[in-house]
Amino acid sequence: MDTLILSAGSLAVGGATGTAAATWGAPLLDRLNGRLLSHYGPVLESVNASAALLPVLLRWWRVATATAFLVFWFWADMPPVAVFMAFVTNRAGPLILEWWVANQRKRISEQAVTAARNLAGQVRVGMALNEALAEVARETPAPFGDILRRTVGRLDAGESVRDVLTDLRARIRVDAVALMAIALLVATEKGGKLGDVLTRISFTLEEAQRVARKRDTDTAAGRLTVLLLAVFPCAFVTMFSFMDPQLMNSLFSTLAGQGVLAIVGALVYLSIRWASRILAKVE
Repeated sequence: MDTLILSAGSLAVGGATGTAAATWGAPLLDRLNGRLLSHYGPVLESVNASAALLPVLLRWWRVATATAFLVFWFWADMPPVAVFMAFVTNRAGPLILEWWVANQRKRISEQAVTAARNLAGQVRVGMALNEALAEVARETPAPFGDILRRTVGRLDAGESVRDVLTDLRARIRVDAVALMAIALLVATEKGGKLGDVLTRISFTLEEAQRVARKRDTDTAAGRLTVLLLAVFPCAFVTMFSFMDPQLMNSLFSTLAGQGVLAIVGALVYLSIRWASRILAKVE
């Protein structure tokens, strides 16, 4: 009977906690994430990604940060490591999002090169701009294919070429797309051989893509060094655990040892961020 009462009480407390979290927790997290939402919403839209799920992702990111802190502090009994893990988890969310946006920009830029070349071929064989765009949009995969299909839909709906291309340039903040939109706008308004213009634009974009790939190749060794820098401390601790388990146990079980782990982790994090900033300037 006592067990039944305790179970019912636990369920009631859990239900009340869940209801309170759903009622007040989500709006509170949204207020905490207000600055991030206002910053990353337009960033996602600039690569044609929906920001609808961003509030939910940011809530889970905050929950993951708190969970990492509580698990390492109370369950693992490692307060210094708990502070460090909470900090790393807190920084990981924006860094992962920025990495995804950068990768999306790179994909759009590469697809824009192919699309410009195909569009030039379609125009050269006598197709009108709207028809050529529609054909290229069907052949281009996402994400740039979705951007082109949206552009074609607006043109088919009767919007002017100027309004559509100006909005495309402002909305999708990728250099290759902006260059392509400007070339199309100038060619359609000022006249001239659109096929020749698109051919020159595609050649320019291909050269820019070639330079970007060479730059990625030149900095590959630096990125590998940064990766090894991140992995080496973990590999060293794992290897040393087999050599001297007692010393490793004291490292994880004593407050001084945990402080050393947190300091080493912080130094590794700062080194990686410093190296990443150097590579970003080179790129």
